[in-house]
Amino acid sequence: DASHRDRDDPGPLGAEDLYRFDRDDSRRLRGTLRYRDESLEALATVQGRDTEQVRTLLLAPGFGDRALRELETRGVGASPTKTFSLTSGRVAAGADVGAESLDSAYFAFDESRGERLVAGDGTRRRAAAFASGEWNATRALGFAAGARWDAIDDSFAGRDAGDRAFSPRLGASMDFGAATAYLQLSRAFKAPTLDQRFDLRPLPDFAGGTFTISNPELVSQRSKNVELGLRGGANAFAWEAIGY
Repeated sequence: DASHRDRDDPGPLGAEDLYRFDRDDSRRLRGTLRYRDESLEALATVQGRDTEQVRTLLLAPGFGDRALRELETRGVGASPTKTFSLTSGRVAAGADVGAESLDSAYFAFDESRGERLVAGDGTRRRAAAFASGEWNATRALGFAAGARWDAIDDSFAGRDAGDRAFSPRLGASMDFGAATAYLQLSRAFKAPTLDQRFDLRPLPDFAGGTFTISNPELVSQRSKNVELGLRGGANAFAWEAIGY
């Protein structure tokens, strides 16, 4: 899968002059190899992106900061999953590993590439193990459970950050004939991106210095989720009520 996007981004109506140079020129390449049989599925990916972007950030009404960014990212990953069939259910287990690199540089913009302001490069290494299963206790009562453990290690321009998370899931369903009720409890997390932690773009602080809006101390978002529902129907009519 390959794509090339060259897009002007003139900003909101009434502010075209401020954003008149904003644009995004990106080339992306992605390759995927998948293997699948009755009990094993394996996925391998490789991807790359090269971007030249001019972006204006609004700092005050009618005043913006414009910079040109050159960005290069590369990534590889693999994820095998093995499924085991049981008498009254199934169990699946697998892993997810990957590595990504980022090379970023910012330049002052004056209708051409100006002085280089800052530059840096970094990596993200991630690994996860997961398992899930379904079990039919009776013809009407079923259970589902799963768990995933994630580890992420980031490094950029001599600064390090990391995340560790355990995300379990437990669900049950009951078929009453005319309707089926279900309940699911789970936890989840989402790690900050490399840009959210380490973006080096300097912004003027109006006191002769600069600051950045990235933060290497950012921690992951974490959630605790409850979902319950009831569904039913017959022939061409179906209904469902969900709360979460």
